[in-house]
Formats: sequence, structure tokens, C-alpha cells
Amino acid sequence: MMGIIILLNAIEIGIQTDATDPDHPIFETLNVFFVLVYIVELIIRIYYNRADFFNDAFNIFDCILVFKTIVETFIVSGSALKSLLSLRLVRMIRLIRLVRLLRFFRELWLVLTGIIAMLKTLAWVTLLLFSLTWVCAILLRLVLGKSTAWAFTTRQIAGPYEFFDPYEYFGTPWAGLLTLFQVTTQDNWMISVARPVCRIYPIMWLFFLPYLFITAYAILNVMLASIINNAIEAAKVSLADAERVRQFSFPGK
Repeated sequence: MMGIIILLNAIEIGIQTDATDPDHPIFETLNVFFVLVYIVELIIRIYYNRADFFNDAFNIFDCILVFKTIVETFIVSGSALKSLLSLRLVRMIRLIRLVRLLRFFRELWLVLTGIIAMLKTLAWVTLLLFSLTWVCAILLRLVLGKSTAWAFTTRQIAGPYEFFDPYEYFGTPWAGLLTLFQVTTQDNWMISVARPVCRIYPIMWLFFLPYLFITAYAILNVMLASIINNAIEAAKVSLADAERVRQFSFPGK
């Protein structure tokens, strides 16, 4: 239920940000309503968990958010500082509440846990992808960077795939790096890069296609598989923890 409340609050903040009159009373009323809900929810959780409540970092984070909201809504509101807090950038700080969704949606927490667990894999994949792309960019700089095959064609009179600026795309290793990143992301690479180049040098298909398959499919799919695997492992750990809590709470079952 609280997850839905937080989502509704985030939607309300977005609507308020885009409104012509962000200080309209209806927004202030909704803000007070959400603050009261957060206060009641926090009091109930503190009453239920007692001293154990403050042993959880998430709970302390919730307290800070609620305290900040109380100060903004009930203490500073109407004072001389209200003009500062009315800035949209400051109001966006309230979106930090979305972090609390991790407490209420287990699947969201599992996805985040999987992503965090695969950061090490992501670092190695990034290094591998950069190294491969950098080497290929240097090779293309030597092969195409100074090519004069398109020197007698201008953009104005060129037909389809007849014009190509080799220096713009492969004139430096950094330019080649960006061009190959365009190939990896498949961002208009066929029309702007592959077809003009392969029209003059058909053998370059033997470079572009393997490079695309290795970077866009093989390496990136390995990274995706790592995320899925880590999410599955996190789910197993979460289920095991839940089972231990259940056995501790109900030892006879």
C-alpha cells in the first residue's frame, strides 16, 4: 500500500512541476496529505518495532526524509524562506522518496541487487569493449582515415551512398571510437557508415559484420546474462532469509 502512495506522490510532484501555478492550493493540500500519511506510517513502524527500528539503515533514511518534509511543509512554509524552497530544483529533492519503493516492492529490490552485484562484471566488460573498439579504431584510422576515394565527390552532387567523409568518421582514433560506438549501438550505422564505405571497399563487410556481432550481441548479451544470473542468486538469498525468519518466528512449524 505504501508503495502505491509513494508512486502517487511522485506523480503529483511531476504534475506540480509542469503546472503553470505550482503554488496552487490543491498541490499544497496534496502535499500535506502525503506528509501526514508518511508521519502516521513512521509512527506505526516505530511503535511496532520499538528500539529495533533504528537498527535498520533504511528506517533511519525514512526518518530523515520525513523530518525534512515536516520542516519544509509545516515550519518553513509561509515564512520568508518559502521563496527559496519553492524553487523547482529544491522541490525535486522530494523525489528521493522513490528510493523507499525498494522496501515495498521485492522484485524491484531483486533487480537492483542483481545490477549492483554485476558491477564488477560490467567493469570488465566495459574494459574489454573499450579495448576492442580502440584497437579497431586505430586500424580503421590507418585504413580509411586518409583515404582519397571520396575526394572527387561532394555532398551536393553525390548519389545514394556515394559521399563519405573519412576524416570525420575515422580521421583520428577518437573519431573512430565514436563511429564504432555508433556501430555497436546500431544508430544509423548502416546508412551513414557501412554502405558508403563498403560501396568503395566491399571487403570491409568482413570487418563490420563480425565487429557488430561480437560487440552488440556477444559481449552485451554476456552482460545481460550476468544481470539475470545475479538477480536469480539474490532471489535465492532473499527466499532463504525469509525462510530463516519464518522458522525463527514460528519454531514449531
